[in-house]
Amino acid sequence: MKKMTIIGLTLVAILVGGYIGAQKYASGLAGEKIDKALVGLAKHAEVEYESVNVNLLNQSVRLSNVVVTPAKTKEKVNIKEIIISDIDKDSKVPSFLDISCKGVKYAEKRVGKDSGRMKELGYDENLTFDFATKYHYDKKAKEINIEKLKMGAQNAGHLDISLKLGNVDLSPEKMKDALGTYPKFILHNAKIGFNDDSLIERLMVLMAKNQKKTVAQIKDEGIQNIEKQIEKEEDEFIKNALLEIKSFMKDPKKITISINPENPMPIGRAFTAGAPKDIIKLLNVKIKS
Repeated sequence: MKKMTIIGLTLVAILVGGYIGAQKYASGLAGEKIDKALVGLAKHAEVEYESVNVNLLNQSVRLSNVVVTPAKTKEKVNIKEIIISDIDKDSKVPSFLDISCKGVKYAEKRVGKDSGRMKELGYDENLTFDFATKYHYDKKAKEINIEKLKMGAQNAGHLDISLKLGNVDLSPEKMKDALGTYPKFILHNAKIGFNDDSLIERLMVLMAKNQKKTVAQIKDEGIQNIEKQIEKEEDEFIKNALLEIKSFMKDPKKITISINPENPMPIGRAFTAGAPKDIIKLLNVKIKS
């Protein structure tokens, strides 16, 4: 029995040692490829990192303690960790990507521009941000499906966005004009969610301070204004949306806005729909708190 145990432990040690060795080898190769890729970005920004590791189980690449210095502004951006879970390495503009950035901290110079407002809300210069996105682009159909676009800050809150768009050309020669043609993008569906982590409460505290009122008074006044709109509103669709907003104001933890037009439509059409009520109905907007 002891002999079998020793053999088993030996095999485990060999497997673990082999995995660690293979991981170090893969990490070394990944580092070389990343360094080559960064050469092409030299005109736009200088990128430095402390270490790179490859997870052989899920093939993700992790960069630690990254510093990005844009060529124009020279304002450094520190990123604690970048994890690349999946990426299209064969295209100039990746047709699929799954990446997350954790602990993003902007240069003190840039933060300084908004430091007064941040301090009023109770945040300091150590505030860090997180970002993640996962998407897939169909070149033939010219459709992009953004499964995840997440942005947020610690002790503030985070925004979760997902959407599907058509008539999107991400070819390198068209990328420069992509933003200018967004009204022609075909909107299939979208979802926007906000999860609060004290930001709303801090805003209410600031409003109360500026208006020399209590937080309870600020909240009650906001709820009363919405109740007045609900009483006047005859459209059940709009009334339900207002009820959800009222619910969020009472307990501001999470709110989700979903957009599902009956038929996919150009984004620009929403801008010509008329009043906000008409836009909400055209896009079939639903709010849930």
